[in-house]
Parts: sequence; structure tokens; C-alpha cells
Amino acid sequence: MYRRLLGVFSLSLGLWIAGCATAPPRFVPNGVYTPRPPKPPDQVTLYYFERDVPYKYEELGRIFLVLDPGYLNDPAAQIAAIRAKSGEIGADAVILAPSYANYSSGYYTGGRRGGAGENYTYGGTLYSGIAIVKK
Repeated sequence: MYRRLLGVFSLSLGLWIAGCATAPPRFVPNGVYTPRPPKPPDQVTLYYFERDVPYKYEELGRIFLVLDPGYLNDPAAQIAAIRAKSGEIGADAVILAPSYANYSSGYYTGGRRGGAGENYTYGGTLYSGIAIVKK
């Protein structure tokens, strides 16, 4: 009985800790990346289509979010995180690219006489971005 309670407690603690922290966005440069001075996120322009960019530009690389159920429910938080990361690397703008993502999670506790479990899946839009600078 003690081992079972300890297992449930450890699992609950792990899920609680994982749920409280969202991993930062990842920047993957297109090639050799030359560091640029950072900019405040509000100075990074957002574009939803490449055709909307009114100037010639150079792509610095791609910004990816780590799949998180909190992000799937909050597109504004996704865009804010991408914009902040774009500012950190000195981008002038970011071209957003939506995609559909699924997040599944669950648990199973069992013994010799059976057990119980739960599984759930979230689905929604997950954005990534192409960080660009003016040529």
C-alpha cells in the first residue's frame, strides 16, 4: 500500500512540476548565425504571410515552441513567446506559420488484480515563426 501511495504521489508531483514550467522557444539558425543586438518584443513586426512583407529580407532561422497543452489553448501566448524570442535574437520581424498539433498524456496504475488509468488528448494550433531582418 505504501509503495502505491508513494508512486501516485511521485507521479502527481512530477505532473505538477511539469505543468508549472513551460520550456522556452527554440531558435534554429539557417546557417552561420551572427549575433545581433536584441530588440524589445514590441519592435518586432508580425506577419502572417510571406507575401505581406513589404521589403526584401534575409531569414535568420526558425523559432519553434515546445508542445505544451497550455500553449494549445492560448494562441496569444504562443505569438508573444515567438515575438519575444525574435527580439532576443535581433530580428526585425517574424513570419508566423500555424500548424495543427496534438498533445497526449495519461497514466496507468495497476496491480495484480487490475488497475485504473486515464488518457487525454489536446489538439489545436501551434505556431512557429521565421525570424527575418531587412536587407
